[in-house]
Amino acid sequence: LNIQRVKVYKDRRTALFSAEDELVRTMEGYAAGTVDDIVYANIDPSVPSSEWDLEAIVGKFVQYCYVLDPTTAENDADKALREEFDVDVSVEDVAKLVASAQSGSRDPVAAAEAAIDAMRDYFARKTVAAYRYKRKFVENVEDGLMEQAERFFVLTQTDNLWKRHLEAMRFIQQAVGLRGYAQRDPLTEYKLEGYELFQEMQAQVRRNVIYSVYQFKAKRIQPEQIAAAEAEAEAAEAEQPEKEKVANNK
Repeated sequence: LNIQRVKVYKDRRTALFSAEDELVRTMEGYAAGTVDDIVYANIDPSVPSSEWDLEAIVGKFVQYCYVLDPTTAENDADKALREEFDVDVSVEDVAKLVASAQSGSRDPVAAAEAAIDAMRDYFARKTVAAYRYKRKFVENVEDGLMEQAERFFVLTQTDNLWKRHLEAMRFIQQAVGLRGYAQRDPLTEYKLEGYELFQEMQAQVRRNVIYSVYQFKAKRIQPEQIAAAEAEAEAAEAEQPEKEKVANNK
């Protein structure tokens, strides 16, 4: 547990003090790393590729990263920015690359593995491009805003999931004592389960952070909106003494 704690604190320090380019590399790693989670959760290599539901797989990626869906472009400028980073995905493109990857192999297993590798490369490229698009989009609203958001997402997800992990470890500590009755070493069981939980916690941090980055939407506040908000606040302040006066009279 102490080793895990050191790793978590190191990640927090990295989120707080790392240079911007290092933070960008971390986010790109999160984007590419999550691709494997989705691909292997939805593709069975033992099943012929003709039976793969490619539409469902693309749907899973769009659900995870809406930026990949070309229909979500907000306006012409947004559409142009998407084209600049080449973020759009389609079932047709995935079907073509799967067919191309398998064309040189007669072995069904090898063909399936080649097709899966091709999909992993395709979606890794697209999701990293989607991150770069999102960063540019947000930075166009306010310089430095994306960096602040990324640091915030890493810190909050790390802190929240670390607390849950500690609670789970306390539960395991209590439960492994019973393993001795099954001729299993409680200490070994505790270490193994703790390690697996920590690996899953780190994967969850990665998935949650990059998902939050994709979902983050920044909009520039117009001067008239600021003026309207200030006027509303002043009106509310002016109303408060009257409410207090009425309450005191009661």
